[in-house]
Order: sequence, then C-alpha cells, then structure tokens
Amino acid sequence: MNVLDELKSEVEEILKVDGSGYEDNFDVHAYQMGIKAVLEKIKEACNKNTSWNLVEDGLPKKDSKYFVTVTWYNAKKQCQITETDVALFFSERDNEDCWEIPGDTRTNWTINAWKPLPGPWF
Repeated sequence: MNVLDELKSEVEEILKVDGSGYEDNFDVHAYQMGIKAVLEKIKEACNKNTSWNLVEDGLPKKDSKYFVTVTWYNAKKQCQITETDVALFFSERDNEDCWEIPGDTRTNWTINAWKPLPGPWF
C-alpha cells in the first residue's frame, strides 16, 4: 500500500457514518465532498511527476533538464547497461541530437524514457 492509499484509508475511516443520522447532515456531506476533492488533487500531484514517458511515445514539450533512462553499450564489458541520469532536452534540434548528457563523452547511448525533475523542496 502506498502513502496515498494509506492516507485515503485513514480519511475514509474518519468519515465513516455511524448510522446516527448524521449522513443526512449537509455539513457532514460538504465535509466529505471537500475531503474527496483534496484526495483527488493529491492523487493528481503524486502521479504528475512520477511516471516515466517512453521516448517512442513522445518527447518533452519544453527545453529543460529531465531524468532519463539511458541504455549504452559498454565495449570493455561487452554488454548493454541501463541506468538513470539527468539530461538536457533541446526541442530545436532534430530527434537524433535533441538530448545532451552534460559531461558525458560516450557516443553510443540511447535515451529510452524521460520524466520531469521534481520541483524544489520547501
């Protein structure tokens, strides 16, 4: 169970109606609707920056830094390696050259997926 599911379960437990007739009370109903709306917003925020986007499904809309999954061929070990990194995306470049990994001198890598960096911690 993830944190969002735990929070939802706790709130649903708090909002359980005990059969005493309060379920007909407008204030209780309004409170329940407000909590449901807040939970939806939390869910949207949690899902917004957590899922990976496959490059084959589309590229970012704006130039920025992104988390990426990179696959590259290690000639020394003769194997493919997949890892995460931070890359710059440039929308003005063609698809072959639109990604840049700062300081990376390898030339045989492919970016498979990307997702936005999280916002600042407050």
